[in-house]
Amino acid sequence: MSDIFREVDEELQRKQMRRLWQRYGYLVIGAAVLIVALTAGYKGWQAYQSSVSGEQGDKFVAAVQLSNEGKHDEARTAFDALIKDGGAGYSLLARFRVASDLSAAGDTEGALAAFDDLSKDSGLDSFLRDVARIRAAYIAVDVEDFDAVNARVGDLAAAGNALRFSAREVLGLAAWKADNLKVSQAQFSSLREDTDTPAEVRQRAELMLALLKSRMEAGASAASEEKTETQ
Repeated sequence: MSDIFREVDEELQRKQMRRLWQRYGYLVIGAAVLIVALTAGYKGWQAYQSSVSGEQGDKFVAAVQLSNEGKHDEARTAFDALIKDGGAGYSLLARFRVASDLSAAGDTEGALAAFDDLSKDSGLDSFLRDVARIRAAYIAVDVEDFDAVNARVGDLAAAGNALRFSAREVLGLAAWKADNLKVSQAQFSSLREDTDTPAEVRQRAELMLALLKSRMEAGASAASEEKTETQ
């Protein structure tokens, strides 16, 4: 008896399946076609993106080469084209490179403006904006006083900040230029004492500390001689 019931049950299931297929089969086929189409489209989009990325990368490298060869006008034209049509990644790289090239060419005002624009671009990640602030501060050391440079990057010198090494170096240089030797010494000493300071930054800090020591000793000696002469 159980075999009969099983056969009847299986037959009923087959009939139900046929009715369901007749009723909804087109939806199943449509869904399957859609999945295939979406998959193919996604793969095609990936291939297209990869192709475009490769082309933009080649254009960026070519623009950098022009810059390195001293063909600055041609390089600027190529970078401007990438800024306009290079996509988010290469557009950003081109903007940073243009600012760097302006600095290298001695256009301090233009370079500062370019890096300041990057630092204030709300569409960029905060870390990249801070990198632009640091780059601008290095340039500003030559044209702004210590307070102005400190206003630019003083907060980035705090312990734990990923950019503290560069910020402290900038502040040390700005203080040195302003003849504020104690502040300069404090900044470079903090770089020497921070165990995470990169080796090349530490080497520069050691050099500056040696120069500071010599300069401070010379100043103290001159002051002592002047005092002796006036007595």
